[in-house]
Amino acid sequence: MDPRTGRTLWETPRPDFASSYATPTLWKRGGSEDVVLAGSVRLVGYNLKDGQERWWARGLEAVSVCPTPVVGDGHLYAMSRSFAGNNMPPFPQMLADMDPNGDRRIARQEGKGLLGNKSIFDATDTDHDDIVTEQEWNAALAFIAKGDYGIFAVRAPGRGDLTDTHVVWKQKRGVATVPSPLHFRGRLYAVQDGGRVTCFEAKTGKILFEQERLGADGEYYASPVCANGNIYFASTRGVVTVIEAADTLKVLARNDLGERIMATPAIADHKLYVRTATHLWAFGK
Repeated sequence: MDPRTGRTLWETPRPDFASSYATPTLWKRGGSEDVVLAGSVRLVGYNLKDGQERWWARGLEAVSVCPTPVVGDGHLYAMSRSFAGNNMPPFPQMLADMDPNGDRRIARQEGKGLLGNKSIFDATDTDHDDIVTEQEWNAALAFIAKGDYGIFAVRAPGRGDLTDTHVVWKQKRGVATVPSPLHFRGRLYAVQDGGRVTCFEAKTGKILFEQERLGADGEYYASPVCANGNIYFASTRGVVTVIEAADTLKVLARNDLGERIMATPAIADHKLYVRTATHLWAFGK
């Protein structure tokens, strides 16, 4: 959109993407600029000028891809956690619990458990008639089976499918469900629930330390941020943990703000801003 007028400059349909929670990333390389999006199964680069799909790389989950891709050291890094789609039940098993009238279809009002989730039902009900058939369920299982997971690096792309030609490295251990990875001083950091941090060498994917404990439990929805040589992690239990940016884990401080934290802290004007359940905090001079 034109930010001055609100006029739509281009719009690109994404029918193959069941879900995407990631924020778009701008990847500038010389005279080339792409808008990069992580979503179901694929990481995709779109031409900034007209929205045309330029390139893609497989390697993401089929459902609920949350982390936003990040850029650093000439590469782009994408991450998604395993959805464990292979554990999805076959349609006859679904019917046993959700087909009281025996018509071998699952209506929206009959759906419970997995299909009681509105977003999952809507994604499976491809003809939007408020009924999931065996054909639609099997199609959903086939789509989920295409998913992968892990964290991987993509070098400056060309055109088309880059999965086999431009993925520099990939790791499947230590990846986060919701928070985006952080690139800082040649390293990538990812934080998992329970306060487990993994650090990768950005250029090679070498694991420098894996699932080391921050000492602050809880879930982690906020992405890590960096400033002054330190990394900041905020847990849902309200604890902000500070570590040194290094090849080994060194916890410098833990700060309990006493309220739930869901949002990623922001850094501006030499201050760290943290939004908790009922307050906005500013730390700095």
